[in-house]
Amino acid sequence: MVRVTVLSDLAGIIRKVTATGHAASLAKGNNIACAAVTILLRTAVRLFEGTEGVTIRAGVEKRGSLVFAILDVRHGCEQYAKAVGDFLLVGLEDVQAEFPDECVVTIRQ
Repeated sequence: MVRVTVLSDLAGIIRKVTATGHAASLAKGNNIACAAVTILLRTAVRLFEGTEGVTIRAGVEKRGSLVFAILDVRHGCEQYAKAVGDFLLVGLEDVQAEFPDECVVTIRQ
């Protein structure tokens, strides 16, 4: 099971994402839910990392885990940061809806 926890601030900007686990129905590398979550998370991290005005710290402790934190969003970058976060949340919620036995997403403020 893939578990993703998303923490956002009152403005709706993602501040931290923690993802752990593997979707278990198929062998590693063959599960659509796991692959979808991985691509969504990696894309969000790359978008944040490539944005001047957004400071991010991201890391992988071990295979099957990813943690990233948005440390700072400069004035003028808030809408972009929120849009990237919205893209990520919609995608993760869609994966959870399609594969409820493989993916659990928790969103907190």
